[in-house]
Amino acid sequence: MTAHVIIKLAEMDEGVLDELVTVSERASGIIGTSAKLREGDTIRVLDCLYAMMLPSGNDAACALAEHFGARMHVRRAQSRGAKLAGGARESALRSLGICLLSDQDAHSYLKKLRSSGLDGMKAFVQDMNWTAVSLGLSQTFFVNPHGLNSKNHLSTAEEMARLALEAMKNELFRQIVITKKHSARVHNVKEGTSRVMSWQNTNVLLGEEGYEGIKTGNTPTAKYCLASQYRDKESGNAIISVVLASQTKDKRSQDTRNLASRMFPPISNGIDLFSDIRRLSSYDEM
Repeated sequence: MTAHVIIKLAEMDEGVLDELVTVSERASGIIGTSAKLREGDTIRVLDCLYAMMLPSGNDAACALAEHFGARMHVRRAQSRGAKLAGGARESALRSLGICLLSDQDAHSYLKKLRSSGLDGMKAFVQDMNWTAVSLGLSQTFFVNPHGLNSKNHLSTAEEMARLALEAMKNELFRQIVITKKHSARVHNVKEGTSRVMSWQNTNVLLGEEGYEGIKTGNTPTAKYCLASQYRDKESGNAIISVVLASQTKDKRSQDTRNLASRMFPPISNGIDLFSDIRRLSSYDEM
């Protein structure tokens, strides 16, 4: 969701992709999978998206959320065109603590938010939840931008697949998730240094025919997860699958392959071999 929210903003203003994100102490110290960013690093938004998506950089996700938080809060407060009917929109806005602003007040409001010490990450997460509401993801709620375990940080395989389907409509998102490796120069304003960093995509299925992303993940609670898009060579049709709670990295990849096989079974002498594919518990859970 973090990448989706930022890329949707970039659809309206491509210039945001060239903005410089400064990595905070909080972002650099976040636990879990990391892009190895350091406090004081400055990195382009576009490169930071790669640093978040390819190695599942929790530090990059935190830095992006802090960078965009106040701005997203104002943008959402201005929005009167959310795709919700009648009182549902107003109720959702109130539940997320969002007020409606006139355009003329938005700029001064943004300045006040920043000077007041608004927690940009919390403001960004608020926007993530509004986006979930607008997409009809009723069983999804975000507490942070990186996906680390939290009691109220919730979703389902089905709703993650629906989010992936929406995100894959964007060309930049598709380009990022199919990239195997990305490099960028990172400057550190605190240390006065500069270095080239490279991030490798943790999705091993990108090396196999038909796979077009999307995102790996793992936490102690969710275990090994993978949202994937597979395109069948013969028909040209594509599916999105989501595997949750696999016990190992290899198992999540194999579960994903098995799901693709169920949807596009092999043909031998004109006979559909679908009946030979075993029932998968991971498929049933989706």
